[in-house]
Amino acid sequence: AVAPFDVGPLLATHARVEASALHGITLRLSGGQRVDALAVPPNHFGALWQWFTGSPAHNAALMERASARGLALGPDGMRGPDGQPLPTPEEEQVYALLGLPVPPPELRENWGELEVGPNLPRLLLLEDVRGDCHSHTTWSDGRDSARAMVEAALALGREYLVITDHSYPTVDFAARARELAALQRAFPQIRIVNGLEVNITIDGRLQVPDAVLAAHQFCLASIHTGFRQPRELITRRLLTALEHPFINGIAHPTGRLLLRREGVDADWDAVFAACLRFDKCLEIDGPADRLDLPDHLVREAVRRGVKLVVDSDAHRAEELQNVLGAVDVARRGWAGPDDVLNPLPFAEFARRAHVRGAP
Repeated sequence: AVAPFDVGPLLATHARVEASALHGITLRLSGGQRVDALAVPPNHFGALWQWFTGSPAHNAALMERASARGLALGPDGMRGPDGQPLPTPEEEQVYALLGLPVPPPELRENWGELEVGPNLPRLLLLEDVRGDCHSHTTWSDGRDSARAMVEAALALGREYLVITDHSYPTVDFAARARELAALQRAFPQIRIVNGLEVNITIDGRLQVPDAVLAAHQFCLASIHTGFRQPRELITRRLLTALEHPFINGIAHPTGRLLLRREGVDADWDAVFAACLRFDKCLEIDGPADRLDLPDHLVREAVRRGVKLVVDSDAHRAEELQNVLGAVDVARRGWAGPDDVLNPLPFAEFARRAHVRGAP
């Protein structure tokens, strides 16, 4: 038996009840978020589950499809032509009654998932990811040593880790390279790539000289300042970085911080075209406050054949798990393992991502 759980203290501390009815309640959390909770009989649970995992646009499309079949669909269940409830204990029954395969929850946006029928894409999974292309250590603004980051990556089953400390001019890049080389000798079971995250300055230059860039195997360029520049200047900064021979791709391309800062206004058509022209990649950055590239831009990048990487942007060992957030966004953008570089074994990843000095 399970002891009853008294939610009273939890509600008093973290939420307040805004409305309640026989089969539902609306809560307002202390952080401002609204939570709707509904209860239905077990035979209708599948319809409720589907309703809350589908966007309003997706659900409206399902309701229209149901109506065309003489059915009625809502959060309280599916009803037949006679108005009587139809059993839908699982969401599979909802889609089966509408003659549809079950789309993954991440695709339920009415972005074409109903039209493709049985040809739904095989989406990226966390277990597909073999390596992480964006991480930081105490050599820049990370909290953990390079050794700690390597050990944590191994514990997560990663086959390679690109350590991309920031391009602060104060960093002793030669000493850092020696430490990473020593770690590679100590941990032959994982490939350690000497990388760099390079700031794109407000006038479009890269923060460090070419000689520094050339000494690193993999460089991601990113915007950290001048976010509100005009679209033309932002786009020029991104295109100049993509054109540079020592830059492998762009990290957190829009620079957004969710609930704090809007992303840059750029000509993404031009950015995608430059990625294809110069064979560069765009990153999907996994921290919860970034999730950048956003899903609608991921979808367009996938459509055009732009190479993507899913990364943690970890600044401490436990943040290496941020890759999960990047995978979630990749899935929302219809990205499969063939659209992303770091499900590849290291040798193939190094070839396609242009890792310098890799056998």
